[in-house]
Amino acid sequence: MRYKISIVIPSRWNIDNMLNIFWCLQKQAFQNFNVYLIIDSFLDLDWYQKIQSTLIKKFNLNPQDFSQGNWVRDRKYNLVSNLNSAFGSHKGEWASYVRNYWLNLASWEFINFFDDDIIFDDSYLQQSLDYWTSLKNKLSKDLVLTPTLMYRQTWQIQNQWFKRYIFRQSRPQINFLKDKNSDFIQLYSGNSLFAPSSLFKQFQFDTDINFVAEDLDFTYSIHKSWYPIIVLADIKVYHMEREKTLLQQARVWDPLSAYQKWRNRIIFVRKHWNIRQKILFFCFGLRANNLRLILKILKYSHWKQKKDLILSFLKWNWEWLFKY
Repeated sequence: MRYKISIVIPSRWNIDNMLNIFWCLQKQAFQNFNVYLIIDSFLDLDWYQKIQSTLIKKFNLNPQDFSQGNWVRDRKYNLVSNLNSAFGSHKGEWASYVRNYWLNLASWEFINFFDDDIIFDDSYLQQSLDYWTSLKNKLSKDLVLTPTLMYRQTWQIQNQWFKRYIFRQSRPQINFLKDKNSDFIQLYSGNSLFAPSSLFKQFQFDTDINFVAEDLDFTYSIHKSWYPIIVLADIKVYHMEREKTLLQQARVWDPLSAYQKWRNRIIFVRKHWNIRQKILFFCFGLRANNLRLILKILKYSHWKQKKDLILSFLKWNWEWLFKY
């Protein structure tokens, strides 16, 4: 059977990222796919046409392969934006809404969610499909595949999987593979997720967790339903993320991001954990997390930022503690 894969790429439109990922797609041995580049920012028609023209000329693509105006399913490449979608009425829901938008419409057999700042080998899609077919036959059930996440084009593994959530520290525990793969992992970041459309359609990205950890919440929901999430050592993606300060790495470089990180953690714990785990989190995890992040703010932020960051952080702590 000749399967088809829908490639879904949410993006704020970074030209370097897009050129990199389109180059990877052009070189794939497996070409039975279509691409939905979902641009989560507001464009005018001139800018939309400029994006399309840049990709067509750079990769010598057939203009007829691109959607014009409203997207259609039989196009190879689809640029989805506020000009031909409902994004304009959902400003502020960010990554979760963007992913759900295509998830609810997908009709092809498989979906691969990609972040826009990764690159991958020429055999990536074919390997993913081969592994999925083999493991499906072995396990006799649907499953989700995830790759090993490498830091840029180096030998440094950035992430493989999270074994569990540490309630006393209010953070997931990163683990690394001892064998070639590991299944029934609890959480995984969403740099790349491959599964049948029918499986993904049973779940939704939580739009209350609109960015920062929305992918962890999504994969944990799948885990709770006893679908295997298998991380593979043989399949890799290379995370070409921009240089980040230590505060950016901790997601507390401005008041909004600090608020969002703390708020999403509260939603995640209240949504998924039992009474004992919630007690551990609220008695120990929140205190440890607050102290750790405040110390990072004090140590790494500019002196003019310290007061605003800490006051905003503490204010939102109490607000969302009682609201959620």
